[in-house]
Amino acid sequence: MWIGAFKTEKESYFEWTINGLRVDFSDWAPGEPAVQFADNCVSIDQSKGFKWASFSCSSRFNWICEQRLEISDPNLIG
Repeated sequence: MWIGAFKTEKESYFEWTINGLRVDFSDWAPGEPAVQFADNCVSIDQSKGFKWASFSCSSRFNWICEQRLEISDPNLIG
């Protein structure tokens, strides 16, 4: 599942599609991100214990969206 992060050809770091900010948190699987030139997008990979993995941005994946919620319950986690 694509999580909305990618690496441009000019940059050596990953950024979020939604706002262009540098990804400052990661949960990479061992051996990731891959060093292949084309592996510039980030997914959550079930086969790697739901850790992050890089893949070619031309691959077809499901995706998730970020949405701001106004919640007053401080015990809500998620």
